[in-house]
Amino acid sequence: MNAAIREHWKAFLIEGILLVILGLAAMIVPPLASLAVTIFLGWMFLISGIAGLALTFWARADAGLLVVADLGRARDRRRHHFAGASRYRAR
Repeated sequence: MNAAIREHWKAFLIEGILLVILGLAAMIVPPLASLAVTIFLGWMFLISGIAGLALTFWARADAGLLVVADLGRARDRRRHHFAGASRYRAR
């Protein structure tokens, strides 16, 4: 690992300087940083939502999707069953 750091020290230095500048800019102009984060997260949610929707339609004929859904229901049933069956109940 030390060889990789020595080999790419300029890239790490540039990255550090850039992050310091961006951090200072975020502290100096919070509304701009807030807007940038909001736009970034909005695009990330939009892209992941579209991908999740596409994968759902693509895999709906797959039997594994039903197995995963059934496992979730089985876990919920087991949790509710064991919640009422405490070994510390009064006798």
